[in-house]
Amino acid sequence: MASTALHWLPRNFRLLLSWLIPHAVLTGATPTPGAIGTHEDDFLSLPIAHGALAKRARKQFKEFPPHYEGRIDKGRFLLSLFGLSEEQAKIENEDRDVASPWQDPKAVEQWGWTRTLKRPPFYDYEDDAPESVLDLVPGFGFSLNKAFHDPDHEIDDDDNVLSSYKHNGPFKLPNGDAGRSTNAMYNNVLNPKAGAVIFDRNFSPRYKTTIKKVEGDVPELEILSDIIYFQWLEVCAQEDVSPDKINVIFRAHVTYAPTFQLVMRTLKEKGLESIPGWRDKVVFPMDTDQGLAILGSVHGAGAALFLIQHKERFGLKKITEVTVWGDYNEPGLENDPEKAFLNLRFTVTDA
Repeated sequence: MASTALHWLPRNFRLLLSWLIPHAVLTGATPTPGAIGTHEDDFLSLPIAHGALAKRARKQFKEFPPHYEGRIDKGRFLLSLFGLSEEQAKIENEDRDVASPWQDPKAVEQWGWTRTLKRPPFYDYEDDAPESVLDLVPGFGFSLNKAFHDPDHEIDDDDNVLSSYKHNGPFKLPNGDAGRSTNAMYNNVLNPKAGAVIFDRNFSPRYKTTIKKVEGDVPELEILSDIIYFQWLEVCAQEDVSPDKINVIFRAHVTYAPTFQLVMRTLKEKGLESIPGWRDKVVFPMDTDQGLAILGSVHGAGAALFLIQHKERFGLKKITEVTVWGDYNEPGLENDPEKAFLNLRFTVTDA
C-alpha cells in the first residue's frame, strides 16, 4: 500500500505539497455559494424552472431552520428516508420525489462537461509538464492517510482514482443558442474497490459566474451531488465494481463555518474543547443528537442525498455513524477552521 499519492517525490517537496495543496485550493469539501446552488444545501431547488430542472422548480426536500435543533431535526428526517422505497420516501417528503432528475450519464457531455480520470502516481516529473500540480493530485493531500489505514475501513490509496469534470465543452442552452462554458471544476476521488467516495475540490458553475465573475452560462446539470454520482458510475464501470458497493463517504478538510461550528458544538457536548487527532477520533452513531446534527449539516446532507437520490441504482443504503477528527500539524491549530483539517467520515451500510 502506498503511503501517499506523492510518495516518490523528494521529501522536502512532499512536505511542502502536504501543506500547500489543501490550502491553495481553499478546501476540499467546503461548499461555495456555487457548489450549493443559491441555498445552503446542495439538494435544494435552483433558480431556474425549465427543461430537466422543472422538477426542482420548488424545493425538492422539506426545509428546516438552520439552528442546532433544526439540524438535528433535518438529520432525523434524512435518516428516516434511508430505508424507504422511492414511493414511500415521496410520501414522507410531503409528496415530492426524492430521486434526482439526473440519472442518465449522457447528460454530462450534453451540458458541456469534459471528463478526465487520473490514477496514481498523480504527479510525475518525467511526464510532460502539467499546467498545475493542483490539477493532478487530490486536494486533501495527506490528511486522510491515517484513516485509510483504519483496519475497519482500510483503503489502498493505490486504488484511488481522481475524477475531474470540467465545464469547458460545447453545449446548447434550452433556447437552442450555444452556451458559454464557465470553466467550473469538480475533482473528486473514488475508490470502488474499497467502496470509498471522497468529496474533494469542487468549484461549481454558479461559483464561477457569481463569485469569480466568469462570463459563462450555468448549465442545467450543475449540482455537486449529481456530478459526483456520474463520476462514481464512470469509475465503477472502469473498475468493474458494482456501484452499490459504498462503504464510506468522506468530507475532507471542512472549513465552512456553519458546519465547523456545529461539529465543535457536538464535540463540546462530549466534553471536548478541541478537534481530536485520529488517535482520539470521536464516533457519533446516528441514534445520538450529535450524529443527527452532523447528518443534518450541509456536509452531512450532501452525503445523505448522494444515497437517497439514487435508490434505484444503489438500492437502500443508510448512514450509521460519523467519525470526526482533525489532521493539524502543530499544537494550537486544532480549533482553526483553515488549519485544523477537520474531516468527516460517514459509514454506509445496507438499510
